Amino acid sequence: MARSKTMQAFLAQGEAWRQALHSTERFGQEDLARSLLIGSGTSYYLAQVVSWIGRDLGLDISAAPSCEVMLYPDHYLRDASQLIIVSRSARTMEALRAGQEARTRGVPTTLVTCNGDSTDMVYRVADRVALSPQGDDGGAVMLRSFTSMLMILLGVLQPGKREAMQRAALEVDAFAVTALDYFRQVIGNAPPRRVVFLGGGALYAVAREAALKVTEMAVTVAESFHPLEYRHGPIATLDPGDAVVMFVQSEVWQDENPLLEVASKFGAHVIAVSTSEIMGTSCLKLPESLASAAFPAVATVASQALAIAIAEAKDIDCDRPRHLRSDAGMPEETK
Repeated sequence: MARSKTMQAFLAQGEAWRQALHSTERFGQEDLARSLLIGSGTSYYLAQVVSWIGRDLGLDISAAPSCEVMLYPDHYLRDASQLIIVSRSARTMEALRAGQEARTRGVPTTLVTCNGDSTDMVYRVADRVALSPQGDDGGAVMLRSFTSMLMILLGVLQPGKREAMQRAALEVDAFAVTALDYFRQVIGNAPPRRVVFLGGGALYAVAREAALKVTEMAVTVAESFHPLEYRHGPIATLDPGDAVVMFVQSEVWQDENPLLEVASKFGAHVIAVSTSEIMGTSCLKLPESLASAAFPAVATVASQALAIAIAEAKDIDCDRPRHLRSDAGMPEETK
């Protein structure tokens, strides 16, 4: 039986990472200084990951949705020395218009994309392009496109890790199989009513992306929060039959761990995604070699596996997500 486009993209990310990392060779950390990263949906969450890591490294990098820059250009472009557009298709209307606003203000623009066709519309406003040549997913849902474009920007931000990232590219496809097997076993034929993703630091944006994947691929309600913020109101909606997934960072685990214990007592199915075993909690363990090279990208692969497992349990075709198109145009009312 032929694999779906979704499964093909999910299980073949490593080569896309390897090819994408070649795009980092023409860029340096200084190319991200005082930059505004923008994207729509998944691409915006990618921009948030990069912004957080960049700021942690002392670089002035901010992130915003493309639509906000399109609608409020003076607010967002006033202090930007450069605009970086993340757009898998290079055909997103909001990205084009944001790029046009940047061009009228003399702000140089870089396009990060998986589309090598320079005739597509966002190319018109780009001064430079960073291409993930094998990142396209072949369908509406962003999987390896997200992780490979993220690897481009992580490689620019952290040049000292590029060799480790190349090694991670050789391992990630095997991890994808392991993660999918794990979540298929955990979910079985009883998909959760709702999924709550928790992540702090750069992993908050990964949690947002994970919630989006479960929403669009498995048509399941999903939310995302900073771990300790979840206590301040949202936890009131937690019910048995819900799943709570935390992306664990060892340096802050002592403060966050009690939250999972509370969620478990309320009857939720608690899952940790971590580099080490978590006592008393179902845990998908990330290989240290992968996590140390590119934790956000690897954690995203784990969340993609969960979305596929839930979709399978609900007999949902991930290749045909409801109301979505690969270039995120306005939904067609009759299709």
